[in-house]
Formats: sequence, structure tokens, C-alpha cells
Amino acid sequence: MEDSLMFDLSRISVVGYPSLMFINQVFQRELTETANFDRSSTTSVDEVLSNLELSGARIITHHMMPKSPNSYRNYFIDMGDTILSVNHSGNFLFAVTGASKDRKTLDVLMNKILSMLPRLKAKADNIIPITYWALAGGNAVRRIRYGTVPVWDDSVALNYASDARKKLTSLMALRPPIVAGRMLLFHGVPGTGKSYMVRTLAQNWGKWCVVHYIVDPERFLGDANYMLNVIFDNEEEKAEEQPALTGSASSQVEVSAERKHQLIIMEDANEFLGVDAKERTGQSLSRLLNMADGLVGQELNLIILITTNEPIEKIHPAIKRHGRCLSNIEFGTLSAEESEAWLKEHDAEMEGSLEGLTVAELYARSREQRQVATKTNTRHMGFVRS
Repeated sequence: MEDSLMFDLSRISVVGYPSLMFINQVFQRELTETANFDRSSTTSVDEVLSNLELSGARIITHHMMPKSPNSYRNYFIDMGDTILSVNHSGNFLFAVTGASKDRKTLDVLMNKILSMLPRLKAKADNIIPITYWALAGGNAVRRIRYGTVPVWDDSVALNYASDARKKLTSLMALRPPIVAGRMLLFHGVPGTGKSYMVRTLAQNWGKWCVVHYIVDPERFLGDANYMLNVIFDNEEEKAEEQPALTGSASSQVEVSAERKHQLIIMEDANEFLGVDAKERTGQSLSRLLNMADGLVGQELNLIILITTNEPIEKIHPAIKRHGRCLSNIEFGTLSAEESEAWLKEHDAEMEGSLEGLTVAELYARSREQRQVATKTNTRHMGFVRS
């Protein structure tokens, strides 16, 4: 009977000699036990390697140029009967694959590496990890950054008109389980604080949501493979819903963790929301609706947040249907009273009418007034003409 080699070559990033060497040696040595995992962690790759006690191992290293502390690094580590491929993007992302003739030896080693890589957590209440996705070269590429995000409070609430403020206050208090609707729709004229609220919501929900930002919504919804990569292959889904190590059945090591929701953010997605979206974008609208309340969205705990400058009457009725939308919020301009309350909170003054202003206009005009006041009060030093 021939040995059956279970090995997913697609999980090895072939960008340098170490990756090629790993694949070659798996077959050359007839290593039948394999395992792999992806993990996002702030641990440095140098710390991982030093803790593995590799004094007798052969190590081949590949660096992307120009070399820097955050540049991509790829390692082939030869420990005799067991070999490793360790990829580190320099952006918190580790991809580790191992192969051996002995399953127990391999599992012990892989679990040791996993124990060195605690998952990303918020650095502070207003500093959270955000995963940015884009399609590049036919592949879904992700980058993780810690972002500074605003915290919802009475001062932030003053940025929004009364109707929107009430709905946003309810949204901030929302916690799982989510029983109705998987789509959030923020719509309104530019300058009304939609993007600011996206960041605020990410902060507020950060403890129970993994935050994904789609850089190219048109490609995300237009490419089924890209979409599936994001919703199935993200780090948190792997870590919490699947075995930490994938290989032969006997190698599966379960990770016990509370299942998190996924907040998928798509800003300015106007072309997928219009009443003629089906005719203009083909299956993109159908994919969006299926993510919101089809089998995909329900099983994976997806919440889709979309922003648009389009007025509500121009949005496709299927998007705003009751029961599909978790919240449908119009971001409008402020009344004179609301603008006055905002100015008072920010210790600012403004001349002219305060009716129908956006929060962006309030910030801009109050900033201009401060600059004018500062310039007027500046005392000239040195020699001046009388």
C-alpha cells in the first residue's frame, strides 16, 4: 500500500528559495505527516526562532529587498526528520507549515510555535487591529494595522442630527446574538460623519467583532473567489472555528474559543446599491444580499456595513428591505439648535446662519475662525514700520 500524502501546496507562499526548498524536501524525504496554520500576532519572528532552540538546525533565510525590520521574511528550517517553512509578512502575519515522518513530534513542535503567538488584541480602548483587504495579482491580499478610533460619547453624539443620533445610540448598545438583519446602511450627503461613525462603531464592537475593511468593494463583490477568501480564510475564522493545525485527521488540535462576528466594511459602494444595480453589476448585488441574510451570512456571523452618498430613494429596495437591514440610518445636516450645541461643546463661534450645516462644515469654519483669531492676535517682534 502506498502512503497517502495530505499536503496543501496552496498554503506555501512560493516567493523565495526557502519555500521551494521545503516543498522539494517533503517529496525527497517522503515526509507523510504535515500540518500548517496561519496566525496574526505582535510577536517578532526573531523571538519565535530564538525560542525554538535551533542550534543544530540548518536554516535558509529569504528577505525581500530593501531589508527592514518589517520586511517579508521566509525561513526553511531543517531539523533532520522534521522540517519547517516559516513565513512572516512583517505585518503581524505568520504562515507556518511543518512536515515530518512522526506525527507526535510534528504536533508538539507546531503547538509550541502556536503558544508563542498570542492573537492580536486591542492595545487600548481606542487602538484596535483592523484587517484591510484588496485583490492583487488575482489573490486576496490582507494587511493588518492598528488604527486609532474614536470612542462613542456625548461629545461625539453631537456630530449627528437627532434622528440619526437616536439610532446610533441604539446601535452602540447592540450585542450578540444578532437575531434580525445582517446589513447596516449609512447614507447621506458628504460631510455628515459617516466615515467617522464607521470608525466609532469598529471601536465599540471591537470586543465581539473582527473588523475587515474592503479597499475595493467593486472587485470584492464582483469576484466570488475573492469574497470567499475574505469570509472563509480570515485569521480569526481559522483560529476559532477550525482546528488550529490542518493535516491528517489524527493531527487535528481543537481550539476552544468564543465565536466572534465579522464586521465587513465597504465605503462608498454606490454602484451596488442603486435601483438598476442588477443590470449594471450582474451578480454583485445577489452576492451582497446572500452575504447579508443567506446561508453564508447566517453561518459565519457576518455583519456588512455599507456607506453611500446616494439618497435613500435611489437605493435598491432589496437592500433596505425590513428584516434584512439591521439598521438603516440617514446622516443628515444639523438644525440651527444642533449646530449651536456643537459649537458650545467645542468652545467655538461662527458667524452667519447655523441651519442646515454638516459637521464637516462646522469643523472647517470653526477652524478657520480660530486661525483668523490667532493671526489677528499675533504680536510682531523686531523692527516694524510705523
